[in-house]
Amino acid sequence: MSAQIKPRSEMTAEELAAKEQEEFAVGPLSILTNSVKNNAQVLINCRNNKKLLGRVKAFDRHCNMVLENVKEMWTEIPKTGKGKKKAKVSRKRSFHLKNVPSCASKMPMIRVATNLADSQVPKDFEVRVTDVIAKSTGKPRERVAVEIAAGSRLVHGGTSDPVAVISIQSIGAVSDEDNIRHSAALTAIFQSELGLPKDKVVISFFDLTPGKVAIGGTTVANANKL
Repeated sequence: MSAQIKPRSEMTAEELAAKEQEEFAVGPLSILTNSVKNNAQVLINCRNNKKLLGRVKAFDRHCNMVLENVKEMWTEIPKTGKGKKKAKVSRKRSFHLKNVPSCASKMPMIRVATNLADSQVPKDFEVRVTDVIAKSTGKPRERVAVEIAAGSRLVHGGTSDPVAVISIQSIGAVSDEDNIRHSAALTAIFQSELGLPKDKVVISFFDLTPGKVAIGGTTVANANKL
């Protein structure tokens, strides 16, 4: 007869730790984490193939979102013994994912230049833009940086009519398909909040490699190696 598998709820903290190591080594999570880790290099290798690049980026985005949810939600409450109360959660289970490229590395950075006076732009407008970008990219607002340069000496089409020129830089999350969604969301808020016509909201997108972005005193590419 095969040995019975003890339920997680009856495992001790030590048994749960051993189970974690086993799952990380051979379980489905190992496949997912390795896919995301390897996908960082795949993104670089297929940059010249736009069709393939779009598919890989979509895969990268979804895998990272799943990994983030797993890291935040995966906790265990082991029992201390039969008939006894459950012990407190001993720790957050990280599955040793610190070296896996996180969706935090995408950090969308948005710069808005407009010839509207600063007094014509709501004081919390950059916060509202942050929320729009966070929702459109699927990233937490804490990872979005927005700069509003109001009162810029800016012309579009040879006239000084009110206009906004926007640049979005990100490691991924700016594929051709993604940009359609981002453009619609941003244009809508600039129309409703600043009263700009659609043709006066000009947006450009820049897909950066991890080696071109730095935070915490080093590049994202180097941080992923640590």
